[in-house]
Amino acid sequence: SAYELDRWHFEAPAEDLLFVGDVHTPPERMAAVRYHDPTEGERYCHHTESATVQIRILRKSKSGWETVKTLNARNSAALEVVMRRHDPRVPLLLP
Repeated sequence: SAYELDRWHFEAPAEDLLFVGDVHTPPERMAAVRYHDPTEGERYCHHTESATVQIRILRKSKSGWETVKTLNARNSAALEVVMRRHDPRVPLLLP
Protein backbone atom coordinates (compact mmCIF):
# COMPACT_ATOMS: atom_id res chain seq x y z
CA SER A 1 0.00 0.00 0.00
CA ALA A 2 1.24 3.49 -0.82
CA TYR A 3 -0.44 6.87 -0.56
CA GLU A 4 0.02 10.58 -1.05
CA LEU A 5 -2.38 13.42 -0.34
CA ASP A 6 -4.49 12.88 -3.45
CA ARG A 7 -4.04 9.15 -4.19
CA TRP A 8 -3.87 5.70 -2.67
CA HIS A 9 -2.68 2.44 -4.25
CA PHE A 10 -3.22 -0.93 -2.61
CA GLU A 11 -2.82 -4.62 -3.35
CA ALA A 12 -4.63 -7.27 -1.30
CA PRO A 13 -4.04 -10.97 -1.93
CA ALA A 14 -6.69 -13.57 -1.03
CA GLU A 15 -5.79 -17.19 -1.89
CA ASP A 16 -5.70 -17.33 -5.72
CA LEU A 17 -7.07 -13.78 -6.14
CA LEU A 18 -5.36 -10.39 -6.05
CA PHE A 19 -7.26 -7.12 -5.61
CA VAL A 20 -5.41 -4.08 -6.99
CA GLY A 21 -6.92 -0.69 -6.27
CA ASP A 22 -6.22 2.92 -7.16
CA VAL A 23 -8.09 5.86 -5.64
CA HIS A 24 -7.42 9.46 -6.68
CA THR A 25 -8.90 12.96 -6.57
CA PRO A 26 -7.73 16.51 -7.24
CA PRO A 27 -6.75 18.25 -3.96
CA GLU A 28 -9.30 20.98 -4.77
CA ARG A 29 -12.09 18.44 -4.19
CA MET A 30 -10.90 17.81 -0.64
CA ALA A 31 -11.63 19.55 2.67
CA ALA A 32 -9.37 19.58 5.72
CA VAL A 33 -9.95 19.83 9.45
CA ARG A 34 -7.44 20.17 12.28
CA TYR A 35 -7.77 18.03 15.38
CA HIS A 36 -5.74 16.92 18.37
CA ASP A 37 -4.87 13.24 18.68
CA PRO A 38 -4.26 12.40 22.36
CA THR A 39 -1.22 10.23 21.60
CA GLU A 40 0.15 11.85 18.42
CA GLY A 41 -0.62 15.56 18.90
CA GLU A 42 -1.92 17.93 16.22
CA ARG A 43 -3.15 16.28 13.00
CA TYR A 44 -4.87 17.39 9.80
CA CYS A 45 -7.50 15.21 8.17
CA HIS A 46 -7.86 15.75 4.40
CA HIS A 47 -11.10 14.22 3.12
CA THR A 48 -13.29 13.88 0.03
CA GLU A 49 -16.34 11.86 -0.93
CA SER A 50 -15.87 12.44 -4.66
CA ALA A 51 -12.74 10.43 -5.45
CA THR A 52 -12.43 8.08 -8.41
CA VAL A 53 -11.60 4.44 -7.72
CA GLN A 54 -10.62 1.48 -9.87
CA ILE A 55 -10.31 -2.02 -8.45
CA ARG A 56 -8.94 -4.84 -10.59
CA ILE A 57 -9.58 -8.42 -9.57
CA LEU A 58 -6.92 -10.81 -10.81
CA ARG A 59 -6.82 -14.61 -10.64
CA LYS A 60 -3.60 -16.60 -10.47
CA SER A 61 -3.12 -18.95 -13.41
CA LYS A 62 -0.29 -21.11 -14.68
CA SER A 63 0.95 -18.21 -16.82
CA GLY A 64 0.72 -15.56 -14.05
CA TRP A 65 -1.97 -13.09 -12.93
CA GLU A 66 -4.93 -12.51 -15.26
CA THR A 67 -7.52 -9.76 -14.85
CA VAL A 68 -10.94 -11.27 -14.18
CA LYS A 69 -12.91 -8.07 -13.64
CA THR A 70 -12.35 -4.31 -13.34
CA LEU A 71 -14.64 -2.18 -11.18
CA ASN A 72 -14.81 1.59 -11.59
CA ALA A 73 -16.54 4.34 -9.62
CA ARG A 74 -16.09 7.88 -10.88
CA ASN A 75 -16.29 10.81 -8.45
CA SER A 76 -18.20 8.74 -5.87
CA ALA A 77 -15.67 7.20 -3.46
CA ALA A 78 -14.34 8.45 -0.13
CA LEU A 79 -10.64 9.13 0.40
CA GLU A 80 -9.17 10.34 3.67
CA VAL A 81 -5.54 11.09 4.49
CA VAL A 82 -4.29 12.23 7.89
CA MET A 83 -1.05 14.19 8.00
CA ARG A 84 1.06 16.10 10.52
CA ARG A 85 0.79 19.26 8.40
CA HIS A 86 -2.01 20.89 6.48
CA ASP A 87 -1.58 20.80 2.71
CA PRO A 88 -2.25 24.37 1.47
CA ARG A 89 -3.95 23.06 -1.71
CA VAL A 90 -6.87 21.86 0.46
CA PRO A 91 -9.28 24.34 2.09
CA LEU A 92 -9.03 24.21 5.90
CA LEU A 93 -12.58 24.20 7.31
CA LEU A 94 -11.77 23.92 11.03
CA PRO A 95 -8.50 25.74 11.74
